[in-house]
Amino acid sequence: MTAKHVLIIDPDRDFAESTKKFLRSQGFRVSCASNGKQAIKKIAPESPLVALLCLELPDMKGQELLIRINEMAPHLAVLVTGHCKEEEISKLIDLGVIDFFPKPVNPSDLLKSIKNAASFFRPMRADLGTDEDSLIQKFFPFLIHELRNPLQAIGGAVSIIEKRSNLKDKPLSQSIRIIKEEVQYINGFIQNCLDFIRPSNKNFWIEFDLTELVSQCLKRLAYIFEDSIDGITINTYFEPSLPKVYANYEEIKEVVLNLLKNAVEAMDQSDIKALEIRVTHKGLTGSGWADIMIQDQGRGIRQDQVENLGTPFFTTKLRGTGLGLAICHKIIVERHKGKMMIESRENQGTTVTIKLPVRSAPRAT
Repeated sequence: MTAKHVLIIDPDRDFAESTKKFLRSQGFRVSCASNGKQAIKKIAPESPLVALLCLELPDMKGQELLIRINEMAPHLAVLVTGHCKEEEISKLIDLGVIDFFPKPVNPSDLLKSIKNAASFFRPMRADLGTDEDSLIQKFFPFLIHELRNPLQAIGGAVSIIEKRSNLKDKPLSQSIRIIKEEVQYINGFIQNCLDFIRPSNKNFWIEFDLTELVSQCLKRLAYIFEDSIDGITINTYFEPSLPKVYANYEEIKEVVLNLLKNAVEAMDQSDIKALEIRVTHKGLTGSGWADIMIQDQGRGIRQDQVENLGTPFFTTKLRGTGLGLAICHKIIVERHKGKMMIESRENQGTTVTIKLPVRSAPRAT
């Protein structure tokens, strides 16, 4: 698992070191550059998700560096720290800045903005395939780039509006919230589309323990649904001596977390809120199938809709993209040669079982 990476571009060594220490304590990976040239050298190999930029650099203008950043890493979310002239703000937003923090910076406000930026502007995947004749693989990254540029500008502009507005004005605060939610929704849809078309990268396959992966997903679930998770009874069973699987850890985590989120969301109106997770193994040691079963007591799905689950853009949710289960199916069945089974009864709940083949990592030759 790779921590989200923040690049601090600031000649103020004290600020850079104290901010780096704070962000590392919050689970981020952090590197620093004291000038524009150092930043340019770090962006490509380190691929940060967020940059904290001081505009007053010793070797180049901040706006000049922003132009270079847009050319090198259009996905990079930039937050400006330090002094910024009032008349420059509009231009900086056009160049992709999404938030502004005058010094001294409030750590909690900065952390909140970084977390939002890291989840909003995830990078386009570099592993979209090797078939150069594929029109969709050529066109889609271009389309996403053209969509994300205005979205990033909208996100930055609404952040400034929010800071300078009287949020006690309910229609105004509600309008700001709606804009932010819609931007986040579109970004989520864009990322789902990219996740759906990209092939698996074998370089990221490792041997790992499914018990540890599911446990990490449950911790993440508690964070996502912190306001409602306490009302759900969660029962888990992890078979002892479960064999490790050889797979793409991040992709399997994405599947499990998506299924857990679906289960919790399906129980929002249920009288009985119970979630059962079982991780078991069927077969001989070093072979067979590792099973992850996730069962909820939610609203369930009509039988005539069950057969369409996993079809791209089919959804039973009011604001669903119809790609969540399609991505899960692609990851499990197509990329990992596993199986995915869904049983559901309306008003009784849903059970999803994913089966991964148990196999060892290939020996190095």
